Amino acid sequence: MKPKRKANLTIQDIGDETIVYDPERENVHVLNQTAQLIWNLCDGEHTMDEIHKFLIEQFPSISQNDLLVDLQSTLNEFKEKNIIL
Repeated sequence: MKPKRKANLTIQDIGDETIVYDPERENVHVLNQTAQLIWNLCDGEHTMDEIHKFLIEQFPSISQNDLLVDLQSTLNEFKEKNIIL
């Protein structure tokens, strides 16, 4: 699976957060730093395993299993919000 952001979204980085606006549903989503890292890798080029490995490198003090659970949860949330394919 290579998650990919939907093309019609408006994205605004504001420091430690990213604002994602979905004009189709008229919804605004605020992503924290971790969700922002995952979001940036949802480019249709990176697999879930590659994103997981990146998170392991960024957060070496957090267990790999916890990072995987967070990744899966975040991707599921992105899907529920209809902002990734």
